[in-house]
Amino acid sequence: MKTSTSGFVTPEDFSVNSSFTEVTEMYSGAYCILYKAKRYGQWYVLKTLKEEHRSTMLYRELLKKEFDISISLSHPNIVRTIGWENVPGVGECIIMEYIDGVPFDEYLSEKHSSSDRIRVVKGVISALSYIHGKQIVHRDLKPANIMVTANGGNAKILDFGLSDTDSYSILKHPAGTDKYISPEQLTESVPDCRNDIYSLGKVIKKADISIFYNHLANKCMKTRSLRFANVESISSYINTWEKFVSAVPVFILLVVSVVFISLYSLGQRDGSDKNDYLNEAIDNGKKEVDKIYEPLIEFIGGREKISYEEYKTMSKIMSEIGNKVVVMCDSLTDGMDEVSKSTVTNAVSLYSSDLFKDISLPMPVMEE
Repeated sequence: MKTSTSGFVTPEDFSVNSSFTEVTEMYSGAYCILYKAKRYGQWYVLKTLKEEHRSTMLYRELLKKEFDISISLSHPNIVRTIGWENVPGVGECIIMEYIDGVPFDEYLSEKHSSSDRIRVVKGVISALSYIHGKQIVHRDLKPANIMVTANGGNAKILDFGLSDTDSYSILKHPAGTDKYISPEQLTESVPDCRNDIYSLGKVIKKADISIFYNHLANKCMKTRSLRFANVESISSYINTWEKFVSAVPVFILLVVSVVFISLYSLGQRDGSDKNDYLNEAIDNGKKEVDKIYEPLIEFIGGREKISYEEYKTMSKIMSEIGNKVVVMCDSLTDGMDEVSKSTVTNAVSLYSSDLFKDISLPMPVMEE
């Protein structure tokens, strides 16, 4: 190698090897095989046909169709397709980024918090929203096709081998994996985003995150006409729920604070002025609580009827709110005289009763 006295590297000083090295088999499927390989100091995944299928036109077209679909995708929760090459010793293959992580089913066998599992599910929902926006249906969504990165615990959807879109007129056939495939996919080949929504429900159910997410999974797995129409509706449903849940502690704190401040201020006043101040404080508190309860009203949606699962979930939440208010009231009145305790208890009970009456749940109905 030549050296340069100027301190700069010249083109003659080095050469770059563009070949793949350290090619090792990772996975062998029905008709494809995946290799891990290194180039330019980075790891990649090479997806190619098994040797016995390389001369079969159907499998060649399937692999090419997967490439055509996946190369158009660019999303942080989707494994990136880099190109198509004829690699010596491997053959024609799809070049994809390598993900250091584990499949979601393996991830679930380990100990992870609910928030960690929710982050993965939300990543999958975001990716589905993106591909559905491109009129693409994955058709094989399952835990094994969702990688969770070792760094950050983020979701990465992979394997678009069975994916389809309206723009293709070839290779139309029912497809999917047992236990995650939607019922209609067993007989129909027309891609529908609700196919993926059903599979998403199965994935969420397996994650077993909470009562709400299990309820959400059940709604995703209803008959096609009763499912969410699109993934955006699922995101909106989750956001509304989270707004309500985040408001519950604030509501409890506000009720206790309003009563406590009112009683403290009453102690500094005399005569009829006490009653005027107490009424003013309660009126102001009601206005603030009305704002806090907007997410719950939005979740119920003013419907005359709700599902039995929704009714059970919301009844439980409302019951828990009442119990927490009582506990907080007992804690607040600890050490007070009997008159003060009675004032606090009555004020909080009446306040809570009025709130619950205003947001009474509609009648539940059993759905198919």
